[in-house]
Amino acid sequence: MRTHARAAPLLRDRSGQQRVTNIELFFDLVYVFAITQLSSYLLGSATFGGAARTAILLAMVWLAWMYTTWVTNWLDPERMAVRLLLVLLMLVSLAMSAALPRAFADWGIWVGGAYALMQIGRTIFMVVALPAGPLFWRLETFPTLVLAQSAGGTKVAEVGPLPAVKATNYLLQVNEASGPPSAITPQHSHPGSETFYVLSGETTSRTPDGTMHISAGHAEVGHVAGTPMQVSSSGTTDLLSLVMFLVDADQPFSTPAKLP
Repeated sequence: MRTHARAAPLLRDRSGQQRVTNIELFFDLVYVFAITQLSSYLLGSATFGGAARTAILLAMVWLAWMYTTWVTNWLDPERMAVRLLLVLLMLVSLAMSAALPRAFADWGIWVGGAYALMQIGRTIFMVVALPAGPLFWRLETFPTLVLAQSAGGTKVAEVGPLPAVKATNYLLQVNEASGPPSAITPQHSHPGSETFYVLSGETTSRTPDGTMHISAGHAEVGHVAGTPMQVSSSGTTDLLSLVMFLVDADQPFSTPAKLP
């Protein structure tokens, strides 16, 4: 399952199998060099202290590589802006890799500065690159976990647009909700939206706007923050649904409420 806004010019086309581009392979080669540097450092400092320092540097290298890989899973490296980002990250990574053997000596500032530059710069680029506008919840199925991490799947549904949530910090959480017929939640509210997609059974959502019955294969886009609600399993079979919360992370996740 994936959650994202509608496609933007910099996003990959996720409708089929994804191809690894040449620039991604060159980027990976830089990290092969980084691992070689760490291996040489460990061989030259084969002590418990040396192993601990190597583990710290390995974690730094892995995080830098992993977060960039995540970015290229979403953004299209064939786009010039994304390609330039990868080239810059590659050059900074190369400088960091070259300095790794002396990271705990006189080149520590170069390693730390390069790592910070990559993490901050990549994040700023993603904030700018991600599409503006309403949010949609897209659900996809995949035959294997490996494909789910690297390729587009078969579209099940696209739910939205979701109610806008204004906050400084956001929490996006997807839960699996289940229960026998007649199971019911307490009356409550959230500092954001609660969106349902029913896989089997039926759920009923009661709010001040009325009562909505959602059967298998259908969804409810949710309500604005602070809306009192009560949810129940209203079918004749057990309920199984996916629930996506998009809420203000600085507020209590759920608050008791009273329906009129």
